[in-house]
Amino acid sequence: MIEESVTKAVIFFLKQHKWEILDYDFPGSGTGRNFRIGSDEDFKKRKRVIPDIIAYKNNTILWFENKDRDTIADYKKVFSFSLERKNLLEQINQVYPDKLASNLFFAIAHFGESKYLKKVTEYNISTILQVVSPLPTPQINILFDPLVIFS
Repeated sequence: MIEESVTKAVIFFLKQHKWEILDYDFPGSGTGRNFRIGSDEDFKKRKRVIPDIIAYKNNTILWFENKDRDTIADYKKVFSFSLERKNLLEQINQVYPDKLASNLFFAIAHFGESKYLKKVTEYNISTILQVVSPLPTPQINILFDPLVIFS
């Protein structure tokens, strides 16, 4: 399964759970909204990042990184974003002023088995979804959700 199929399945799943999709980006398209991270004093020189999905529900933003397989690189990537949580939440609230979220959680969705699930707490990840089958009838397993984001 390709990353685009994972993203489409997750969007379907989020909508079923009453999350509003604010933005999404398919691999390589660069069409999603970008945000800036890093310590450079000049905001315009900071590294740009584009989440695969940004969803909103109950004053909470859920930021997804999606992949065709479970990779440790994605855990590290999400961890780097989590270190910028306050900065990213401020930018998100500027972009979506009608939402004004107070929480920002980071999630990973992937296809296939989970090799790194035991490391999830080390990387500040709030939830992990495993896409078992794509649209039109996606099957998604919730592998990690201690905050009960999907109740």
